[in-house]
Amino acid sequence: MKTIAYYISDYGLGHCTRSVAVIRELFNQSTTPLKIIICHSFGVQFLKESLNGLNISYREIQTDVGYVLKANSMDVDKKLLEKSYLKFMDSFSSKQNAEEEFLIANNVDLIISDISPLPFKPGRKLSIPTIGISNFTWYTAYHGLLDEEHLIQLKEAYTDMDYQFTLAGSADPDWSKGNKESFDFFSRLSDESEVERIRKEINPRSDKKVIFFGLGMKIDVPV
Repeated sequence: MKTIAYYISDYGLGHCTRSVAVIRELFNQSTTPLKIIICHSFGVQFLKESLNGLNISYREIQTDVGYVLKANSMDVDKKLLEKSYLKFMDSFSSKQNAEEEFLIANNVDLIISDISPLPFKPGRKLSIPTIGISNFTWYTAYHGLLDEEHLIQLKEAYTDMDYQFTLAGSADPDWSKGNKESFDFFSRLSDESEVERIRKEINPRSDKKVIFFGLGMKIDVPV
């Protein structure tokens, strides 16, 4: 039995949906029995519904801050972001120590993160291989929003990444010092029965073209 600790960003459901695709394939393609421990909080119910029946357990922790948006807006609230970020990072070393204890207690063989900074340093310290998967890191996302002096600890965390799988649109540096692979867009498989149900509900006469556009990013604005 191989145990994977899979860390997923708490910002929105985009990280969750692509992690669902990766996790399903890990189980489909693995030649040895797998156990995956998902470390995440925001979208746990969505993950449980999407990954039902697989050998997965859930550990609810805050994995990062993400963005903080202004009310009824898609603009970042820089002051609130800085406040939330500094609060999270104030105990970052203690959080990393807690992750180290968790990894030891659960005999973790591999760490995957999309794209929480939490597990990379503990993984390096324990010689557990780490993989970062994303089209960005929070270090590059916060450039221009937070002072560089506040980002030093975050940068150091990503520098401990062993392998870096960048997705389409990434402009991040090579954190893994040569162990970097690039991939195109991908998604989880759709549920055709659910697609058909939605289509019949909103377009019962099949006389319109239906386009779904998800804002994502925890955006909550009146439509």
